[in-house]
Order: sequence, then C-alpha cells, then structure tokens
Amino acid sequence: MSFVDDLIKKVFANSKPTQTNTTKGTSVKSEKLIRNYQFLDDFKQWKKDPNTSVLLNSIKQEVKNKQLNLQTNYELGFMDLPSAKGIIIYPISQNSNYNSSFLADLIKENTQALGYVNYQSKSEIEELSKGCQKTESHYLKVSYKSLIKTDNKKQNQLYGNLMIENVWLNEQPKYLKILATYYHGRAYATPLLFSDYLNNVIAL
Repeated sequence: MSFVDDLIKKVFANSKPTQTNTTKGTSVKSEKLIRNYQFLDDFKQWKKDPNTSVLLNSIKQEVKNKQLNLQTNYELGFMDLPSAKGIIIYPISQNSNYNSSFLADLIKENTQALGYVNYQSKSEIEELSKGCQKTESHYLKVSYKSLIKTDNKKQNQLYGNLMIENVWLNEQPKYLKILATYYHGRAYATPLLFSDYLNNVIAL
C-alpha cells in the first residue's frame, strides 16, 4: 500500500500546470482541476432533476446485480484485491441524465461527507497515437479527525484512500473509475466494505 500511496502522492504533488514529454513521444499537460461557475450551476440543477435520482438508483441496482453475477444492462468492471477494491462504470447511453463529470463530483462530495478531505483534484491531457485523452481525478484521504484510533488502538482508515478518475478519449466519455486502496498492518483497523461505500456515495 505504501508504494501505491507514494505513487499517487507523486502524481498529485504539483498543482501548477505542467507539460512533459514521455518516452513514447506523447505530450502530457497537468493542472489543478477548478470548476467554473457555469459548471457549478449546471451541476446544481442536475442534482435537482428527478431523472438524476432514477439514474443513481439504476446504477446502484446494476452494481448489486453485477456483484451477484446477475444480468446487467450497464457495462461495469470490478477489481477485488486484498490491497484494493475498484469499479469501472462505462458510459450509460440508456439514461440521458448520465454525465460522468457530474457523477464524479457527486461521489467526491458524498465521500467528503463520510469523513474525508479532498487531497487533490487534477486535470490531465495526454496526446496518444489514437487521439487526445483527458483525465480528471479526485484523490481523497481520511481526515485527521476520522483517523482517531479506535477502541483497539488501531487507526480508523474508513473505506481506505479513494481515487475517482474520469476519462475521455477524443472528447467522448471512456469510463469512470473509483478505486479504494488500503493500509495493512497492526496500526490500522480493517477497512469498511467497498460495497457499502458505493451505496453511500452513489446517491443524492
């Protein structure tokens, strides 16, 4: 876990716009993610729309169906490892209210309400051979207040460290990924269930 955490920390270390060239010749531009007033106003209206509740409830039901190996209408992917849990939500064309940016920011807001702080939000644009890929990321860590040791003297890591990553390719939504990574060792309490986390954050 320390390697993963250090890697994420390095990725988010610089909030100033930067541009680098990779070994493959691709150009990467990174900068702090800041929402403008128009986005915030549209986001507010999106949350008030009754169809958004329908969308969120359908996503949660699809997640449950996927976990039970039942048939699903949405394309979803899961990662289940001892050190990390994750889900990938691919574009949902069945609901016109689906907006990956709004969904990502809603999940971020709800995560903060669970006792997290937003460590960093970042926008990255990468020029690939198949086109231009844009990634918006939110990285959230347990707040110091929530880290207070539990009765058994172990640190409470809640649902772990959370990464919310929203990806487009050539201005078309590609996927939305939510990743939880965990600490292991005597100093840390067992993380809460990732399934419960999803149920709490995919909601208004």
